[in-house]
Amino acid sequence: MKKPTQRDNKNRSYLYPHDEVMNLLLEKGLMAGSKSWGDGGYSWPRLSGQLKEIIKKYVIS
Repeated sequence: MKKPTQRDNKNRSYLYPHDEVMNLLLEKGLMAGSKSWGDGGYSWPRLSGQLKEIIKKYVIS
């Protein structure tokens, strides 16, 4: 199978169980303790390799 390119990843969509994934990310320390998490919100402008690995099973397109 061909490795996805940067362009391929830009067009991906995911449908995932929000609370389950959020709790996993918090357990891994990927959000907790950051200023934006403390302010009540969090987002990523681009998916990190670690985040892509976590949510790859939820890709829908």
